This record gives sequence, C-alpha cells and structure tokens, in this order.
Amino acid sequence: MPLRSVSGKGRVPPLSRRSGRAKKAKRLPRDRRYGELDQVMRAYLGQPADDTPERRSRALDAYLRHTWHTRPAAVAEAERQLRAYSRNPPGRIRQKLGEFYSIPDTGKPQSDIGDWLMVLADHLKRSIEEGDVPEPSRPQTHWE
Repeated sequence: MPLRSVSGKGRVPPLSRRSGRAKKAKRLPRDRRYGELDQVMRAYLGQPADDTPERRSRALDAYLRHTWHTRPAAVAEAERQLRAYSRNPPGRIRQKLGEFYSIPDTGKPQSDIGDWLMVLADHLKRSIEEGDVPEPSRPQTHWE
C-alpha cells in the first residue's frame, strides 16, 4: 500500500536510504527562471500597481518587509528576474508553447508592463544598495 500524505491525497516523498530524511524535490525550470518574479506578482494580487520611480507601492513594501527579514538573498534574485523579463517579454511563439510566466492583470496597458517591471527592479536595486528596508511590523497586506 503506498504511503499517503497527512491529507490522504498525495504520496509522501521517498526517504533517502542513508540519512532517513525525505529527498529534496527538484525545482522546475520555470521556478528557477521566474520563482521570485512570481512572489513579487503575488504580492500585487488585490493591490494597486501604483509604483512610480519616486515611490514604492504598498504591495512592494509588503514584499520587501517580508522578504528582507526572511530571505534577503531573494531580493537580488527578484531584481534580476524582473529586469530579464522586462527586456525579453514573451512573444507569440513562446505564448503558444507556454514557455513563459504570465503576468497577472495589473490594470496597466500591455505596452506599459515592461516599464513598470523596470520601475520595480529599480526600487529593489535601490533597496539593496542603500539598505532602504521597511521596518518589521504586523502584516499590512494579504500577501504577508
């Protein structure tokens, strides 16, 4: 009889023979390519995408507040992924093949998405270089 998870729906990962611990799951190529971009976009769900070059939005502050204090290296990775995606947005062929991350609806016209992603990347870079980090506080958005 196969092992089941606590919920009874899935399999429990096989144990390593040497250590007795569960094997680490392999990351999907999509996760390596867009994992932190996805986290930034999830912070914007239900929040306005009203970032300007001078001011961060409430959603980006929430992402920074949470990520700086739990996974600080992820902020630099998010900046890199935002820049890469804005420079090379998906074309028609990549969309048909499903080889891209789909940016959720932000309320911005499609032509402005690349510029908005660069503004987000600039804010993350400034946060890294200047140490501009929101103070820890109780959660301000649903994402936190």
